Amino acid sequence: MTEKSMTEKQKSCELVQYVFLRKDLPYNTGEQAAQACHAVLACAYVHRDEKEMQDYLANTKEMKKVILGVSGESEMRELSEMLGMNKIKFYLWVEKPEDKEVALAVVPMRRRDISPLVRGYRLLI
Repeated sequence: MTEKSMTEKQKSCELVQYVFLRKDLPYNTGEQAAQACHAVLACAYVHRDEKEMQDYLANTKEMKKVILGVSGESEMRELSEMLGMNKIKFYLWVEKPEDKEVALAVVPMRRRDISPLVRGYRLLI
């Protein structure tokens, strides 16, 4: 199937949202989940006018997310710089009042387009 023949719904099914969480913080599972939620919702709001975000949000039954871990603050900064250099839109969640960069959510995109850039990161378990 060519890209031209794909329906909008089929295209939105290919979209994946990547979320990155710091592994060095003393957060329990619930707190990590909350940080991921903060980053995802902020990303959705800030980038609500992006076509990929609109397509992703319009097809709620097909939403896919990949949650990856980063080792700490310096790796989170390197990740955000790399994404910025590659013109990938994202939202970096900073926990207040601590001013800690704890989570990063990428605007949904095709897995094949982002996979090469995030290949070195591991699933958060």
